[in-house]
Amino acid sequence: MSLLPVMRADKSREFYEVMGSFVDNVHKSVFHLDSAIAQYCSGNKPQFRKSANLVIDFETNADFSRRKLEKMLYTGVILPFGRGAKYEL
Repeated sequence: MSLLPVMRADKSREFYEVMGSFVDNVHKSVFHLDSAIAQYCSGNKPQFRKSANLVIDFETNADFSRRKLEKMLYTGVILPFGRGAKYEL
């Protein structure tokens, strides 16, 4: 029995790039959120505003990437493996 690839060859590279972008944006958002909280607690309102705006920007980008990933998954980037293989058992 041969193993089937889980992801379609023509879409796997794009999927992993979008996934990397999503994770990167979430990481940067959390980093700047931590900075924003520290700035707010220290009373540095102008720097807090800058950090808060960066959080919003990175979260917006992460949401865009998430929606793109969802669309890719719904349109078949992952092969429906197991259809034929389960009948071979």
